[in-house]
Amino acid sequence: MTVYAAEIWAQIERHRPKSIHWSGIATVQFSLSASGTLLQVEIVHTSGNAHLDQAALDTIRSAAPFPPPPSGASENNLAFTVPFQFR
Repeated sequence: MTVYAAEIWAQIERHRPKSIHWSGIATVQFSLSASGTLLQVEIVHTSGNAHLDQAALDTIRSAAPFPPPPSGASENNLAFTVPFQFR
């Protein structure tokens, strides 16, 4: 599953905003369907800045849909928690 997680992270990285004028860390949790469709996304630890939190959510949404997971992946393997560090 680590190869799939790396694919997910690479897709997210391609959609990160190029210039953010604030700094902080927002932690996002999201889950995917068996086809790679985004099912839900939420902030689980705020950065303390609504703009950064929204940028993190928007990044996940814009990266969707994700590649389909490997066959046999369980729902537990399709939930991700990602820290977004903005500088």
